[in-house]
Formats: sequence, C-alpha cells, structure tokens
Amino acid sequence: MFLFTSTKLSSRAVSTVGHNTQFNRKKVIVIRRESKETTSTITKKRVKTPLDADITTRRTNSLERALENEKRFNHTTKEARRKLERSGFVIPTKPFILIQQQQRQQQQQQQQQQQQQQQQQQKSVTTELESQFKPASTLDHKKILLALPFSAYASTIWKMDTATPAFRSIQLHDAIYKHGTTSFDAIKTIPLEMRQDLSNRFEIGTPSSVVETESSDETRKILMEFPEHISGSAEKKVVSAKVECVYIPMNNGSQGETDMMHEYVETEQKPTATLCVSSQGTQKMLRNLEAWEMVAQVMHGMRIAKDFRKENSFPRVLKNIVLMGQGEPLLNFKNLKPFIKTLTSDLNFHPSKITISTSGIAPLIPKIATELAGCSLAISLHATTDRLRSSLMPINKQYNIATLMESVRQYLQLHPSKYNKRNFKAAADFRGDNTNDMKQKLKQGTILVGRRHKRVTFEYVMLKGVNDSIQEADQLVNLLKRGLKIGDMRELASTVHVNLIPFHGWEGSGYECSDISQIDLFRRRIVAGGVHCHLRLSRGVDILGACGQLRSMDMLKRKRMAGLEEQLKTE
Repeated sequence: MFLFTSTKLSSRAVSTVGHNTQFNRKKVIVIRRESKETTSTITKKRVKTPLDADITTRRTNSLERALENEKRFNHTTKEARRKLERSGFVIPTKPFILIQQQQRQQQQQQQQQQQQQQQQQQKSVTTELESQFKPASTLDHKKILLALPFSAYASTIWKMDTATPAFRSIQLHDAIYKHGTTSFDAIKTIPLEMRQDLSNRFEIGTPSSVVETESSDETRKILMEFPEHISGSAEKKVVSAKVECVYIPMNNGSQGETDMMHEYVETEQKPTATLCVSSQGTQKMLRNLEAWEMVAQVMHGMRIAKDFRKENSFPRVLKNIVLMGQGEPLLNFKNLKPFIKTLTSDLNFHPSKITISTSGIAPLIPKIATELAGCSLAISLHATTDRLRSSLMPINKQYNIATLMESVRQYLQLHPSKYNKRNFKAAADFRGDNTNDMKQKLKQGTILVGRRHKRVTFEYVMLKGVNDSIQEADQLVNLLKRGLKIGDMRELASTVHVNLIPFHGWEGSGYECSDISQIDLFRRRIVAGGVHCHLRLSRGVDILGACGQLRSMDMLKRKRMAGLEEQLKTE
C-alpha cells in the first residue's frame, strides 16, 4: 500500500513506483532493488502550523524506514548517504564489513586448530618414544575411582561425552559407595561395553592383599597392602604401602557400637611425633596415605559390618571412626580434608562420629574447628610438665604444653557449636575471610559443618612410677583449668574429658603399666577435681592390636631375622 502526499511527481519517481517507493510531502525516497541505488530528494520547510508539525514527524519516520531498507538490502549511494547524514541520522557500517571480520576470525580459528593438532601429534610421538624406555610395571597403572569426586565423573570418566547419559555417573557412584562394589563386573546397571571400558582404564580402589587376625574378644586386626599406583593429575607414581587398621566391636547392653581405628605412615624420615613408649613411635615413617587409601580402610570395615544397603539395612553397625595409630593425622592435613569430606558426603557419616587424635601440632589444631567443623578432637597429653613430656614425646620440644593449651583454647572458641555472630566473626577472622564469604562457603559445602556440643578428649597413658602419682592427677586438673581458662565447673565438666589408657608393653619398651588400684585412685582424684574421666578398655591385646601395639609383630620379626643373620655370619 502506497501513500501519495505530493500533488506533483517527477517522471523518474513515477517510473519507479512499481519497485519500492515511499513518499512524503515535498520528499521522495526511491529504492531500486535491481540497480541497488537509492535516490532521495529532501527539502526542509519551517514548521508553522500543526499540520506542518505532523508532516515533519512523517518525514522522520520515512527516513527511519529508509535506514531499515539500507540495513536489509544494502542499497545506498554516496549522494543518498550524504543527505541522510546531513539530516542527523547515523548510518551503520555495511554488512559486508562484518562478513569480512567473521571470515578473518574463522581463518584464525582454523590456524589455531592446526597448530594444536601439530602439537598433539608431537606429544604423541614423544610419549611413544618415552614409553619404549619405561619399565613395564609403570605403564599399566590405572586411575583410582575412589580418588575422584563425584563432580569429576563427567570430565574424567566419560570425557564429556554427550552420548553418555548423566544418570550413568549416579549409577556408578551408588554402586561403589552405597553397595560396596569391588569390581566393575558386579555393576549390572551399566552396560557391558561401558564396564569393559571402565575396567581397562580405571580401578575402584581396593587393597591388593588383606590379612585378618581375630582375637578372643572378637577384635580384628586387618593388614592391608595398597599397590603402586598413579596419584592425582600430576601423574606421579606412588609406591606401595602396608597399613593396619583395627575393627573393635563394643557391645554396650542392647545397643552395639563399633569403633574403626585408622593409622598411616608418614613420608618424612625424621623422629616420629607420636609417643616414644609405643611401638609405633620407634618405627620409621615411609609416606603419607592418600585420601582414597583411608577411605578404602573404612569401606573394608563397612563390608565386615555388612553396612552396605545390599547386605543390611540401617542403622549401621560401624558408627565411630578414630584416626589414631601410626603417624600424625595433622601432618597429612592435605589428604585429611578430602578424606573426611568423602566420609560425610558419600558414605553419610556424621562429623561428630569422626575423631581426630593428634600428638600436639599446635598451629593446625584451630583449623579443625574452622575447616573440619564438627569432628571430635583428641589430644595425646601423657604428662603435666614439659620435662617429662619431652622425654616421652619429641614433639613437645617444638610445641610445649603452654602452646598446646593455647591452641586448644582457640579451637574451643572457634568451634561452631552455636552459630551466632561472634562465632562466625571469629572463625572468619581466623580463616582470613569475610562473614558473608564464609556463609556462602557453608552453603556450597566447601566447609564442613557439625552442630554439636564442643568437647575435647585428653589421652593419658598410665606408666608405673612415671606419671601415675596422686600429685600428677592434681597437676593435670590444674593444668586443664589454667591452660584452657575455664572457671565454671559445669563448663569444665562438659568441655573436657580425660581418657586413661593402660600401657601395653612390648619387647624393648622399658616401661610397665600401672597397677589397677593405682589407676583407680588416679581416676577418682581427677573426677573429684570436676573433670570427667574414664578408663579405656584394652581390646585385642593377644593379637597386638591394642593401643600402641600396631605393626609391632612385623618389627619383631625383622629384628629376629636380623639377629639370625648376624649369628650365621659370626658362625
């Protein structure tokens, strides 16, 4: 539909009406599609009447339409462009310029892809050459699935394959952590081709050999050997390791409670931080256990207790997990955090059921309250003076009792038992974060949270004639009150707990356990001072699975073999 506003038309305008013509009063804009030219005649007129004002608005509308036609068909000439610029309209750049820019970008992308392909070909050639000179044992290592978080399944296992449905990751995760599957062939929910591909590239993460020894009180000592494997994204080879854990069933009336103790060796070849009177304190440390190796110990205990859904229904039998034994857990803090996160998120253990026992690494104790919140804390004290504790525990020379008590006091202040503004601010200041950032991290799950009452357990081994006198009991109560700055008796009774441990002798220790009567007097004296105190039961003594006896049989065998070799040489 065309609108004619002028009474006179030029012959040129009339001849082009059939193409695409727009008219206004004293203005003609003609767009020719065939010749790709636009001619316009613009005459300015002073606005005098309302009718003239309406005409000017129509004129601006016609100019806008002309611009739209320019963008659509690219029909402009130099004269029309100049006239449009004089009228105040900004003419955009031509579309063919944008096309040229897109072509340049495509050429650059093609060049980058070619360079990347060349680099990948060079890398493949170098890896093939390097593989010819590597031993065969290091070429066949597979990645461990227990070392991968669930968020990395899509990128690592399926390699971002769009053809693989997302629910395959959930099926694989449930088979490992909910059903306790130890082989890919047992996962019937995944197709056979996927299972074969997974078995060629991955391992679930089970120990290569397991030796179990059961005592008369149903305590089991489990010796596990983890094979040589590749660790992390750095493709670093990790040597094999032998680890012992103890499965202790605790039958308290009608309710059964089971503790699972974990112990691991350290990498530093230096004097150990644990108690020197225990057999672990005299052994060399080899390396830190990785997070998946500690998780594998817990899952093996869950298989013994039949806690997986396939074999038993909830509530679970395995309830408490204690990191205690060989090595110092806080010296392996890098792997301790993902280990506890796996227990709480994948295996559904509450943080309050996880106890971290430390010999006194003072700078890292407050981090348990901020980064591993909710986990229970146990301190190996064993003495009330620096002189005696330094002779029993070499770590006291670096962090004395006063420094240790100050770190425990900070832990109690930062422990999020009640989430008020002061606790949030103190924890944020310690971490160096803002309170809003810390709340966001709590929502994201990067910081573990456990809403429970704060409590610290102090472990005290009973040595005959060394630290079992009544004076030592009084000094222990005063040390806890003075060091932790707790004046209220109710707060002291609910916050501090002393656990007395009978000493389990071993060959070459040089110490003896205190008499039962003396231990009972020591315990009563501490309770009279307002501190809760209990005597730990000795379990697994006949299989060298009690506190301070782990790996002692292996050490005795080595000593005996060395003695026999020396005798044969002398003969």
